[in-house]
Amino acid sequence: MSSAKPSSSYVCTKCGKEHAFPAYVYAHWDMEVIHTCDCGAKHVLLRGVARVQATAAEPDAQVVGRLPRGVSTALRGMTRHQLEDVLDGAYGFSCYDDVMGMFTWKTADTGEVIPTIYDRSCRKVYLLQPDGQPAIEQDGYEGYGVFGGVDALVWLARRNLPPQRAAKMSEQALRTAGIALMNDFEIVVDRSGVPYTVWHPADAVVPEIEHLGVNWNAPIERFGGRCANDLLRSGDLRCVPLLEFRPGLRPFPLKFSFDAHARYEDLPASEEA
Repeated sequence: MSSAKPSSSYVCTKCGKEHAFPAYVYAHWDMEVIHTCDCGAKHVLLRGVARVQATAAEPDAQVVGRLPRGVSTALRGMTRHQLEDVLDGAYGFSCYDDVMGMFTWKTADTGEVIPTIYDRSCRKVYLLQPDGQPAIEQDGYEGYGVFGGVDALVWLARRNLPPQRAAKMSEQALRTAGIALMNDFEIVVDRSGVPYTVWHPADAVVPEIEHLGVNWNAPIERFGGRCANDLLRSGDLRCVPLLEFRPGLRPFPLKFSFDAHARYEDLPASEEA
């Protein structure tokens, strides 16, 4: 009988960040559970072994129509997973998430997953707005974060960033900022309290956070060639959720409902599904 010690962590296959297994993994050791990394990659965990969650194919027009200009039409017909691999090499990982990423939320009032046009249960859904502004109607959500012609992530950035800063940002920069605000991903702070981001940038949201722009397993020159995972293990860096580092950064979260008359101020933030 093997006496090998069970794994206590896994390394994300996309960004390289090491994740200690949360308590629910041990509580469901013999069952498949899904863990989502800060970078958006989903992994299936079973008995201490992680594998990338399989991704279903998407209709050609829905995928290829959202590719950056100039991308070869030879990509037509590829699955989302295949396209992601191609775009990884050509444009960098964030390109796929920012340009083509699919986003799913639950309604703020009933906690139901918002179905897409590919689901039989698809129906009208509303992006709620504060201060008595009318809800934004979407009749058939496609899955790309757009409701009634409004990009929900851009909406999130514009609602929460200082107006003067948001006015100078491109739509793509606003969307990236919206992703940071939505995910509340972890930044890292060194022993002196200096904040950094490793894989995903957050400087559009908090300008003083320096972006290292490396894989979590890549050597970092300013830290003597050590990688972020090693620095975390030694305590030279510690992870802090973005909204904990800067409380009050997101006073207007995203809130969705199937009820056009639902009141924004009466409901909690919608959760990602």
